[in-house]
Amino acid sequence: MMLWKFYKNDEDACSYVYGTIHLATEQAFAHSRLAEKYIDRVAHYVSEMNLDVSGKGLELAECFQLSEGQTLFSFFSDKRFGKYRKQILKAFEVDVNDYERYCPFYVLNMISIIGLMQGETHSDRQVLDHHLYHYAQSNGKSLEGLESVDDQIRIAKAIPMDYQVKSFKKAMKNISAFKKSVEILVQLYARGDYKSLYKISKKSLGQIRPLLLYDRNHFFLDRIEIIVKEHPSFISIGAAHLHGDKGVLALFKKRGYKVKRVLV
Repeated sequence: MMLWKFYKNDEDACSYVYGTIHLATEQAFAHSRLAEKYIDRVAHYVSEMNLDVSGKGLELAECFQLSEGQTLFSFFSDKRFGKYRKQILKAFEVDVNDYERYCPFYVLNMISIIGLMQGETHSDRQVLDHHLYHYAQSNGKSLEGLESVDDQIRIAKAIPMDYQVKSFKKAMKNISAFKKSVEILVQLYARGDYKSLYKISKKSLGQIRPLLLYDRNHFFLDRIEIIVKEHPSFISIGAAHLHGDKGVLALFKKRGYKVKRVLV
C-alpha cells in the first residue's frame, strides 16, 4: 500500500500522505480505493500541483517545447532519428513525430505514458493523480497544491538539455530495456514496493536527482507543515518522493512526526 498517516500529538487529528504515479493503467489504480476511503475522512485535499488552474495545464506543456526553429530532430542525424522513430513505433505504438516540438525529457515521458495504455480496457481513464483530485473535488473537499504551475515550469526549464539528449540516446540504445524498466516501475507500484520504486527512480535520475527529488522533498515538507497546522489533510505526491534518508517519510520523522503505514 502507498498510504501513511502522520501526526505529532493527537493521532485522532492525523493527516495522510499517499504516493501516486502519473499513469492511468489498471496497476496504477491498485490502491485507489484505499486512497478514496481516507480522502473521505478529511475536509482538505492537497495534490503535488494545483490541478485546477484554468489554462495553466497548456502553459506547463508549452514549457517543454523547444526553442523557435528547433525540433527533436535537431539533436540527431536524419538516419539515426529515422531509426529511433521505427523503434518507438514498434515498442510503444507511438509516432514520435507527433512530439517533434518537445524536448527529449518530455518525449520519453509521453511515449511511456501512452505506450503503457495500449490494450488497456479503460483507455480514456484519467491518470491517477488527476482522478484523485477530481474525486476529492466532487466530494466537496477544499483543494490545494503543494507546487504551483510556475514552480513546475521553473523545475522543467532547469533540466539541462545535454542531460536530456544523453538520456534519450541511452533509452534508444536498448529500447526493450527502457520499456521493461517502465513496466517494472508500474509493477512495483501495484505491489506497494515503494522502497524499490524509489531506488530505481533515484538511479535513473542521475545528475538531476537533487533538482527533481531532494530539493522538492524539503519544499514539500515546508508546505505540508503549514497546511496541516490549519486542518488535517490528505496529501498526494509522487511515490518516488516517499522513501530514502532524504525522502518525505524520513523528513516527517526528523521533524518530530509519528508516521504509520495504513494498510486497510
